Amino acid sequence: MQLGKLYMPKILMVINLLKGVRVHKRISREWSNQWNPFNSAKVLLWREHFEGCAELKLLPPVTVGIDLSNRCNFNCIWCLPKGTLVLTENWEYEFIENLKTGDVIIGFGNRDAKNKHTSLIKTKIKNVMFHNAPLLIEIMTEEGIIRTTPKHKIWDSRGRWKLSKNFRKNDYITSFGYSNYQDRNNAHKKGWLCGISDGDGCFWNAKDKRHKNPKNRCQFRLAVNDVEILENFQRWAKAANYELYKGNRVGDGYGGKRKMEAIFLTKSKIASKFRKWLHRDDGDVNYFYGWLGGIFDAEGSFSNNILRISQQNKLIRNKIKYCLSLCGFQFVEEKRGFRLFGGQKEFIKFFNLCKPVVSRKKDKLLNSKARTKVKVIDVKKVNYNSVVYDIETTCHNFIANGVKVHNCNAFEIMQGSQAMLSKDHILRLADFCAEWGVKSVCAGGGGEPLTNPFAKDLYYRLKKNGIGCAPVTNGSLLNDEIIEAMASTSRWIGISMDAGCNSTYMKVKGISNPKIFDITCNNIAKLTKRVRELGTECDVGYKFLLHPLNALEIFEAAKLAKFLDVHDFQLRPVGWDNVLKTKNKTDIDFDNLFDEISSQIEDAMSLEDETFSVYGVRHKFQFNFQRKVEFKHCWASPISASVFGADGDYTICLDMRGKKDFVLCRHYPNPYEVLKHWNSPQHIKMIQAIDPAKCPRCTIGPYHEVVEQVFIKDRMCRDFL
Repeated sequence: MQLGKLYMPKILMVINLLKGVRVHKRISREWSNQWNPFNSAKVLLWREHFEGCAELKLLPPVTVGIDLSNRCNFNCIWCLPKGTLVLTENWEYEFIENLKTGDVIIGFGNRDAKNKHTSLIKTKIKNVMFHNAPLLIEIMTEEGIIRTTPKHKIWDSRGRWKLSKNFRKNDYITSFGYSNYQDRNNAHKKGWLCGISDGDGCFWNAKDKRHKNPKNRCQFRLAVNDVEILENFQRWAKAANYELYKGNRVGDGYGGKRKMEAIFLTKSKIASKFRKWLHRDDGDVNYFYGWLGGIFDAEGSFSNNILRISQQNKLIRNKIKYCLSLCGFQFVEEKRGFRLFGGQKEFIKFFNLCKPVVSRKKDKLLNSKARTKVKVIDVKKVNYNSVVYDIETTCHNFIANGVKVHNCNAFEIMQGSQAMLSKDHILRLADFCAEWGVKSVCAGGGGEPLTNPFAKDLYYRLKKNGIGCAPVTNGSLLNDEIIEAMASTSRWIGISMDAGCNSTYMKVKGISNPKIFDITCNNIAKLTKRVRELGTECDVGYKFLLHPLNALEIFEAAKLAKFLDVHDFQLRPVGWDNVLKTKNKTDIDFDNLFDEISSQIEDAMSLEDETFSVYGVRHKFQFNFQRKVEFKHCWASPISASVFGADGDYTICLDMRGKKDFVLCRHYPNPYEVLKHWNSPQHIKMIQAIDPAKCPRCTIGPYHEVVEQVFIKDRMCRDFL
């Protein structure tokens, strides 16, 4: 097929008259070698013939998609709220929101004869997930509180996984360790330094013979064989403006045969000042926690499930006894020192609060078994509607708030990528789009976009950059903060409902929580109210994907949409043919429903007034709701079909996201990588290789028809317009 030169002096008028395609003033067909990739013009230029088709010269797209997240909040049901404490590899608790992929934490991995997890191991985090949850279960035990989503699995006292919502008062949960967050502040560090110096350090007075009248001068030396102790001591002492220098000596231990590294402080005034500073506790309990950690690193041992601090010096023994009592530890005094009792829980409590640094001592807790249980005092439901987190580990479990919990289940339920864009990259994309000349962004996702807690940051940055924003969501995770962001920044908001009542909603969405529908409706009402209050041009749309399961309640859904004060009710048939996940499945059959559907649509349209409209998308489908293809080539995809995927791929077609054949390049970590490939021979070849006959329903199909009929075939005699 030979395609002649394409002249477009009236392209803006033609496109607007026919299909409403947003393009800009034409620029010359002949491009210079110094073409600016950030030119503001937005139009497809067709040049000389190219392998049977017009050669493309592509300007930046008018519209792009940014997929914030590939995760689905309906499926991810095993999650924990912000503030949950997770036991890490150094036997200290850390907030779950601070953990990241690759971190090492504590879980259970070894199994007994009954194939049950029995002992503590180190496990690596494979994935971290977070999204919003409307409801939590709060379980209060004798030791504290743990909050989870209702279907999160917890290890009970009988060695079984049990849903958190199924726990009752007087049930028992296996406890694996004290759960409390203890920050290592400056007082804690000073206490640790003092504990080390009391155990392995030495202050002494020596006469300085360099002076005519020698005087006693204070000096300090610390000699140990643990590099961890020396490095921490030097670092924390230096942070307090006491810098010690390093040396070697043959020391005590094993008859003086062990070579020990040492650090020294020999300036008299500084050493004296250091000594006074170390022993000033300032009444802060963190100082005493740190001191116990330091004396344990210096004089303590942990073996055969016995934690002991050995000491013969009477003054230091008295201080150990005082600190153990003050900090609430269970202990017995022995001839050789002090021994903690209380088992694994007490040891983890000691390591977590006192934070000794010698890992070889603490790691002897590995492979130990939990032998204690705690009683459930109360169980209740808590409205939450905020961010929850969960992690996937190599052993499929971890310790949270002192109890063993299961991995997040979303990785088992959902197939494919579970990717989510970071806040930094979201903002990079928004700035890149502005510099590139993009005019509008559809903020969606392969899953639910609002599972990404940084969605609102994208909305605000797009608004700041003068780019139109169009969020798409299922509405269940909307909260006041997100509603404010959407209402104040968006041109339109699409909310995927697909139902007019709770029972149909649960069937279509495939969920079991009967409260989600009402929660979503309330969220929509709050959103539309805020949009009206602000008086913005934002349109809120109630999206209804037509399916045999919901075909008989179009009118009811439209009435609900109007009641919720949305601007429009948007109806289109579900795309079925040529969709990857429907391959080898029976086609959806509407044959016996057409008359009823037509009647329902007529009733729905009767609800229209100045503030409410009903729209259908029938022009993209045949009469039987199968896809309609009235164009031979994919002409217009560069205008508005490309997507910045949550997995870091830049895909040339939004309907083909996830298919590697349609990935042009990576946009993560550097969005500017797209410019190296945009309009390249590879890009042109990829577009020309697209066969519309093999595509699913095309979102921008009408744009292809405009280009083909008006500019390629000139069916409208455009020069006569």
